[in-house]
Amino acid sequence: MVWTLVALLAVASAAVAWREPRSLSVGVLALLAAGASVLAVAGPGGVLAALLLALASLATFSVLSGLTMRRQPGQARVGRVAVALGVVALGYCAAVLGAWVGAADDLVGWLFVLGTPAFYVASLFVAFVGYGAVYGRIVRRWARPVDVVIVLGAGLHGDRVSQVLASRLDRARVALERSRSRGRDTHVICSGGQGPDETVPEAVAMARYLVDRGVDEALVRREDRSTSTDENLRFSAEIAAHHGLEQGRFAVVTNDFHAFRAAMLMRDAGLAGHGLGASTGPRLWAAAVLREFTAVLWEQRLVHGAVAAVLTGAAAVVAATP
Repeated sequence: MVWTLVALLAVASAAVAWREPRSLSVGVLALLAAGASVLAVAGPGGVLAALLLALASLATFSVLSGLTMRRQPGQARVGRVAVALGVVALGYCAAVLGAWVGAADDLVGWLFVLGTPAFYVASLFVAFVGYGAVYGRIVRRWARPVDVVIVLGAGLHGDRVSQVLASRLDRARVALERSRSRGRDTHVICSGGQGPDETVPEAVAMARYLVDRGVDEALVRREDRSTSTDENLRFSAEIAAHHGLEQGRFAVVTNDFHAFRAAMLMRDAGLAGHGLGASTGPRLWAAAVLREFTAVLWEQRLVHGAVAAVLTGAAAVVAATP
């Protein structure tokens, strides 16, 4: 019976991925299939161990990202909160593990009820990071050619692109050349407004960077009004529509930690295509991934809150049953 459930969940995950790969549901269904497999092989104890591992992973990310943020201007308080939450979660995992090893089944049960919301969030985190990594690898290798490459801005040093932004532009140049080599009349849109500490709009510096590295200026468009990813996509779509490409395929280039969420935002904006990520240094990666995951949770906070409440109630009923 359990293996039938595993098969159904796996088929459902594949079906959703085929219809719309830019959906976290793909990762959630795959994770549920994996969880059911663990239940079939190792029983409830195996599921508890997997949940503890997921929560410990999220807690470790929180501590590492908090330590990184504490060294950044204006992020010290947020960093301290992230470290504190991570330490508390690790302490909770140790308490559950201690009660489990000590065969205190009732205590384990009620500790599990207490931690059900955290287990739910940690499971979503594993689905987000795991499927995001799979999505990024598949896109880099097998993505179809596109009509428009949109590069998202990432801040300047005066009038020059930062290292993070340069990595995005280099990835965009590769995507542009790849699509044009396969017969598409592909153009690139540099998307980014002007921040308070920037001497020119990001789009201007981005376009200059690409042209200086051999990209034909006739292929480059500039979107210089946006201040957020939503505006990047909306304003760039308007430019594409002005050139008759509103029904085309798009590649939105950002960094790898942001690529899957950017793809989700593309889906919501009605843009066909995929998100494409440039590599990120390990020093910034953990904090950036945690920030993206928090944004995804916040965007659907009412839904996730309701699901966590239902799961906690169900866990409490099970724990109270003799």
